[in-house]
Amino acid sequence: MYFFVNVVIGCGPLVTPNGTTNGTLYVSGTVRVLTCDAGYTLQGDGVIRCEQNGQWNVTSTCAIGTTFSVTFYLTNVIKVIH
Repeated sequence: MYFFVNVVIGCGPLVTPNGTTNGTLYVSGTVRVLTCDAGYTLQGDGVIRCEQNGQWNVTSTCAIGTTFSVTFYLTNVIKVIH
């Protein structure tokens, strides 16, 4: 008699200081997107993956700082010139 066991690898809860991620899955292959809290700026592409080794591949962080929109800035400069 043969038994086939399907092993599911999980990364465990994801802690994201000064930010949140979408979703609640922790299994291998899961992709989350990091969004920073107000007053914090995203450093990196914001993508976090649960790898096959059971570890989160975190290459993005939320650093303290002020964000601004370049488009907003340029729009205001153009308005002042006119």
